[in-house]
Amino acid sequence: MKRTDYIIVGSGPAGSTLAARLSENISSTVLLLEAGGSDRKLTIIMPAAIPFTHTNPRLSWGEWAGAEPALNRMMIDEKRGRVLGGGSSINAMIFNRGNAKDFNGWAQQGVEGWSYDDVLPYFKRMETFSQGSNQYRGGEGPLKIIRCPAKHKFFDTFLRSGEQAGYQVASDHNGEEQEGIHIAQAYIDNGRRCNASHTYLNPNKDRQNLAVTTNSHVHRVLFEQNRANVD
Repeated sequence: MKRTDYIIVGSGPAGSTLAARLSENISSTVLLLEAGGSDRKLTIIMPAAIPFTHTNPRLSWGEWAGAEPALNRMMIDEKRGRVLGGGSSINAMIFNRGNAKDFNGWAQQGVEGWSYDDVLPYFKRMETFSQGSNQYRGGEGPLKIIRCPAKHKFFDTFLRSGEQAGYQVASDHNGEEQEGIHIAQAYIDNGRRCNASHTYLNPNKDRQNLAVTTNSHVHRVLFEQNRANVD
């Protein structure tokens, strides 16, 4: 195999982001290996085609979670994508950052660099929020985030019902106030799925130092001192 500075296994959100960022250094070469095939399929690109990506065994690793004790030991399938973009190519496109209290809890337990203040700049850097940037939201990142239209009158009725039941409505559950009922946000760019490959790989596909290889299933990584070889 041709020698390269970085080998990345898997083109999901983490792999695609790493490939794009590492290849910004023109003196470094990056090889990204994906076990699945291309994501240039209408069922992936078109958000309304979610049911077809969810149920297509050729786009998924077909993994299942363990028996859930609180659900009468029901087995739940895990949507791990076997395609360019990984899980972001087959999931429901809902965008949730995670609660600030979780990040701060990890930091309090000694996980350095993972407090909400530590990770917030990276959340902002990666996104462009359709309703504008502020202290908590980004406006210049590659990942396009929209608030779902929720145009049916039933949605407003649902929110009002939640308020009457004692819950607050969060105007932006990925912003300052994360607790409460809300309208979902999704990564959709001009009517198409804004998956990891569309966001991070496609804009950089012409870089001479970045190679993306599909249908390349890595079985193991072998180390020779500080160098790695894939098999």
